[in-house]
Amino acid sequence: MLRPLIASIFALGWLGAASAQTMPTDLPPLNLAPMVEVEGPPLPNGTAVSQPLQESLPDLPPGAIGHARGALISGPIPRSWYSGEVLLWWSKPQSVPPLLTASRAGPPTLDGPNTVVLLGGGKTNPPNLTGGKFVLGWALDPAQRTGMEISYLFTGTQTSHERVGPTRLNIGRPIVNPYTGAEDVVAVNTAAMPGIFQAWASTRIQSWGITGVANLYEGENLKVNGLAGYRYFMVNEGLRFEQYSEFQGFDTFYRSRTADQIDAHNRFHGGELGLRTELSHGAFSLQLDTKVSLGKTVEVVRISGQTVGVSDGPMGSTTQWFPVGVYGQPSNAGRRTQSHFSALPEGALKLGYQLGQRARFTVGYSVIYLGDAVRPGDQIDRVVDLGQLSTPSERPLPLFERSDYWIQGVTLGLDWRY
Repeated sequence: MLRPLIASIFALGWLGAASAQTMPTDLPPLNLAPMVEVEGPPLPNGTAVSQPLQESLPDLPPGAIGHARGALISGPIPRSWYSGEVLLWWSKPQSVPPLLTASRAGPPTLDGPNTVVLLGGGKTNPPNLTGGKFVLGWALDPAQRTGMEISYLFTGTQTSHERVGPTRLNIGRPIVNPYTGAEDVVAVNTAAMPGIFQAWASTRIQSWGITGVANLYEGENLKVNGLAGYRYFMVNEGLRFEQYSEFQGFDTFYRSRTADQIDAHNRFHGGELGLRTELSHGAFSLQLDTKVSLGKTVEVVRISGQTVGVSDGPMGSTTQWFPVGVYGQPSNAGRRTQSHFSALPEGALKLGYQLGQRARFTVGYSVIYLGDAVRPGDQIDRVVDLGQLSTPSERPLPLFERSDYWIQGVTLGLDWRY
């Protein structure tokens, strides 16, 4: 049995050598790409089918997939960006003199022993402000290193209201007599003359800007952009006081309504410079905008007053109108304007969380400061001559007092980046 086995081994070796001599040696190498099959949904008969290879993102921590996609399609500045924010703001309280006093006995003058101040006499809290802010931006070059954005900010006209009377107390509006320098009072409510006093405070804000954006630094988790452009900012505030009194004469019933309106408007125009710094970590981001605008503020103060009296008697009803109030008299009524150089700093901090590939939810805090502004409470002169219809007088004076103004609050918004 050993001889046939050895013979078989030699036969196989000879055949291999013969085959090696007949194989061509000049064939080009084969470049075969590895085949990868991805099973898709089976056919109705249960046979699996193949799909083309799909692009896949690198492994990322949970919650960071949207941020990674945004990084792949964006440069230092997005191709375009849009944002909308809800503003929940409040502004600096303003100073007002004592507006309404009360006493159980005698006239409620400020120096009276039984007098208490019902309204005014310190800082009054303006109404809370709600509004919105919208931003539209786009890149200006293919490399996405420079861009432009347009922003618009507004709050609706917010108004607070106070009402006092009628009551059993003696109620009045404290003033200073210009001839004696002593405290005096304009009666609103007494036992013989019931009356009502009302006060309104209103605020409205509007702002818009055109800003150029240029990338200054881009790192893995940090971007710094420079900002430069034009800024407009407007704040309008107003105070309105009304008193309504009535009393019965011998055969005539008298009614009177006296109103004062004091408005203060500030309109800022100027150039703006700033920085926008953004830190990112996974799906979270933190953006800080710091800006300062330098320009001119146009200030407008408008004061008016009027009294309407109605008498109902045996001969019918008679109505008379007079261009006087209490704080609004011919000596200070009208519209006055001044302008001066101003600075308008602004800061905004936003914490963002990525939602999907392009959207981001933000919550933040913003503050705007205007160094010199006119406010209605500062324009009230308590020295009042009530006899100006018959004798011209210089009091109250047309004051043009200034103080600083700020507005701040919380923002809630959504950003879209492409």
